[in-house]
Amino acid sequence: MGLLEQHKEHKLQEKYQSELSQWKSQHDDLLELLEIVKTKKSSIEVPGIVLKAGEMVIGFIDHASLVEQVRTGPHYVGGNSGVSIPIGSLDGRSIRWHVGASKGHVVQAPPHAEATDKGQLIITSQRILFVGTRKTVECLFAKLVSAHINDGLLGVGVSNRQKISTFAVGEALDGWMESRLEIALALFHGDADKAIYSLSSTLSDIEKSKPLPPT
Repeated sequence: MGLLEQHKEHKLQEKYQSELSQWKSQHDDLLELLEIVKTKKSSIEVPGIVLKAGEMVIGFIDHASLVEQVRTGPHYVGGNSGVSIPIGSLDGRSIRWHVGASKGHVVQAPPHAEATDKGQLIITSQRILFVGTRKTVECLFAKLVSAHINDGLLGVGVSNRQKISTFAVGEALDGWMESRLEIALALFHGDADKAIYSLSSTLSDIEKSKPLPPT
């Protein structure tokens, strides 16, 4: 085998191993979720988190951010000293006319989204919990009004809080978040059979798409 053929074979093997690793991660993730739903038991533990009676962890992310609307503070705009125009002289002194001077005013800067804290985002069978270095935010499923995942952001609305709680997890974890949240809500509402059917169907499709080694 020549050097060119060896190089091509090496590249094919690298591509296969990468695809197989991604497939295995997704496959094992679904198997873990399916086992949790079937047994209604979870072996996932988050150190330092006290669970409620009957509560179990469905998944957690170590590096999440709390995103809030913040203001940078007021600032002064609009003031100017105008223009001084010479119009003549009196007793040897120049006389000037000042025009266009105006006073400025203070304006409030519009709020903007900013990551204000970093910490863990935990999804359990009863709630979504953010534990940061400065804040702890709890969103109980019993008070859940809305949940939206898009572009790496999880927005959660609960009835006892006026503002939407927003958490940044990274766009690559959108699918992970959706599956975890779906299973958590199914367990909370007692729809385990529906979740089992959905997971089993997805797992079957995944198994059919297992990458084949290069020939």
